[in-house]
Amino acid sequence: MKKAIFISILLISTQLFSQSNLKKDSIPALHVKLLNTDYKDFVVVDKLIYAITKGDSLVILNVKNDKLKFTNYLFTSITKNSKSKIIGVTNNGIVMEQNTKNNFIKKDKVEGKIYKILVDKYDDYIVITDEYIRYKKENFIPEKGTPMYRKSGRIRASEKLIPANYIFLDKEQNIWFAYDAGEWGGDVCFFNLNTKEFIYDDWLRLDDDKKYNDKNEYFKDLQNKFSDKIKIHQNDTVYKFPYELGISSGMKGVIYDDESNIFISSSGMHFFIDGSISKIYKSGIKGFYKSCFDEDILDRERPKDSLIKMDFLDRNITEYLGPLAYNKFNKSIYYYSSNGFYKLSGNQCKNSKEFIFKPWIMWKGGLPDAVGYQMNVTKFEFISEKEIIFLTSSNGIGYFDGKTVKYFK
Repeated sequence: MKKAIFISILLISTQLFSQSNLKKDSIPALHVKLLNTDYKDFVVVDKLIYAITKGDSLVILNVKNDKLKFTNYLFTSITKNSKSKIIGVTNNGIVMEQNTKNNFIKKDKVEGKIYKILVDKYDDYIVITDEYIRYKKENFIPEKGTPMYRKSGRIRASEKLIPANYIFLDKEQNIWFAYDAGEWGGDVCFFNLNTKEFIYDDWLRLDDDKKYNDKNEYFKDLQNKFSDKIKIHQNDTVYKFPYELGISSGMKGVIYDDESNIFISSSGMHFFIDGSISKIYKSGIKGFYKSCFDEDILDRERPKDSLIKMDFLDRNITEYLGPLAYNKFNKSIYYYSSNGFYKLSGNQCKNSKEFIFKPWIMWKGGLPDAVGYQMNVTKFEFISEKEIIFLTSSNGIGYFDGKTVKYFK
C-alpha cells in the first residue's frame, strides 16, 4: 500500500512538468548551431557574451549577428570587475585578469578544485575552491564539520569543502553559500569579507531543556539571549542581518532592487512543489532588517478529486521557481519559473506579475538529494529594457529580443 501511494504521488509530481513542457515557445524561436555544446556560465560586456563552454573554453558570442569568436583561454569560472574587464580562473588554479589590450595576465595561483570566482565592490577577486576561500591573497578555511563540509541529512562530513548549490555576494560584503539537500532541507552559510567571520547557522534558537508554556514565553527568552541580534522597533520584530532569514533550502536566486531591498527565490520539489519569493528590506535600525514572504503570487491548482486522501495533497503550488534578475532599464524585478519569464510589481510582499514569454527548454530529472527536476534556466540578465540573455541547462544560451527568441548551442 505504501509503495502504491509513493508511486501515485511521484506520478502527480512528474505530470506537472511532463505535460507543461510539451508545449512550444509562446513566441517564435530559432535554433542557431555553433559548437553543439552547453555552457557553464556567461558574462555580458557591451552586449557581447563572454561564455564558458562545457569544456571550459572561453568564447565570445555576438547575438546580433550570430557570430562566435574563439579565445585561447580555458576558464572554469569567470566574472567581471567594475571596468568591465573579465577575471577568470583556470581548472589548475591560475587567476587571470583581462588588461586594456584584451589580453589576460596572471594575477594569482590557488589550490584545489575550483568552484567559483567573484569580485567585490572594491574590484578584489575572491576564489572559492574545495580547499579554502582565497581573498586578497589570504586563505580562509571554514571550521571542519560545519555545513560547508556536509549537507543536511548526511552523517559523515567531507574532508574538503563541498560545492554550494548557489553562491551570492551581497552589497555588505557577505558571501552566501546555499546548500540544498532536497528532502533533508538545507543550510545557508555566510562569510563576511570585512570581518573575515564565518556564520554557519543563521537560525537563532535556545538549546536548553526548559519547557515553555507558549511561543511568546519562548520568544521572550530568545530575545534576552540574543539581544544584540533581535530588537523591537515600532512594534516590529527586526533581526540583525543575516540572521533568521528563514531560507534553508532550494535557493535559486538573490537580487537587489534600486532601493537595496533583497529579493530571494526559493523552490523545492519533493513529491510536490513548494516555494516562495522573499523580500528582505531595511528597518529603522542600522544593520537590522524586516522580511516578508509572498507565496500567493505563485500559480496554484487544488485537486478536486484526490485518489489518496492525505493532507499534504493540498500543497497545490504548480510553479517551480528559478532565478531572479534586476532590469536596470525599467527598475523592475523579474523571475523565471517552470511557467516562463515574469515581471514583478507591487509594494512590500503584495506583488502582482506580468507574463513575458515561456521558452520551450528541455528539463533534466534525477537531482541528487531530491526527487525532482534540475532548473532548466539557471541565470538571466537584461542588456536592454526588453532584451534578455539566459543560460539554460541543455539548450545552450538563449537570447530574447522582445519579440522572438534564439538559442545558441
